[in-house]
Amino acid sequence: MVYKTILLITLSVFLINAQIILNPKRSDILNPPGGSGGGIPVIESFTTDSILAAQRLILNKPSGVVSGNLLIIAVTNENTDDTQQWNNTTYKPSGFTWITTSLGTAVTGTNNSQTHCAVFWRIADGSENDTIGVPCVGGVMEQIGFYLRISGAHATTPIDVSDSPMDSTYYNERDSIQIHSLTTGYANELALFVCARDYGDGLPHTVSGTGWSKISENLANAGDFGLTASIGQKDVTSAGATGQVTVTAITARGSVGFQFTIRSP
Repeated sequence: MVYKTILLITLSVFLINAQIILNPKRSDILNPPGGSGGGIPVIESFTTDSILAAQRLILNKPSGVVSGNLLIIAVTNENTDDTQQWNNTTYKPSGFTWITTSLGTAVTGTNNSQTHCAVFWRIADGSENDTIGVPCVGGVMEQIGFYLRISGAHATTPIDVSDSPMDSTYYNERDSIQIHSLTTGYANELALFVCARDYGDGLPHTVSGTGWSKISENLANAGDFGLTASIGQKDVTSAGATGQVTVTAITARGSVGFQFTIRSP
């Protein structure tokens, strides 16, 4: 009986080692993964809209939303002062959580850049309306928004890291903004950036940086007093740096932008 037990143990160890040799990626056989061990979250669908001054931004829900999806709303506006434009209480899309950012005392942007941006998230539960309003303090100015549906995100704590402070450029400073790299805490994360740029003739936005690509862009009020915005992504397979992303516009006066990352299960 003892010999049979030893033989079974020896055979089991042999089979495990054989699996590891034949399947190097199966290190989880001996070392179960922790943190973000699933595949990289995927953007399944999105909508975008823009409004002129003195209107309210209303966004359409992306197609195919099911319970458990991560919903992201990114908003931008043109505002010529340091007043914080959104928060986690009154000035937000109902039912969403604000990803807190900072940029001096302004939090969402500055009078120097004359632009602001913010991001909100929630896990879909089936109660979402087909449209949602996003109020902001500077409601008399142009606004642009993006509404994303993402599958494969962590069910309870999908946001890993986000920029604080954001990056910005001064009014009339230059036509490019460098949005600095973040350091992720887990493997298999989806990195995103959102960028707002003063001046309505600034499309297209050109995105550069290893692995970075543009998802969408939009404009509000083409011309001298307008606004452009873009949002982009990068798959980050290993824990570590997301890499800097540079957003360049044909014409821009001032800009703000930041990165944030989404965990897998």
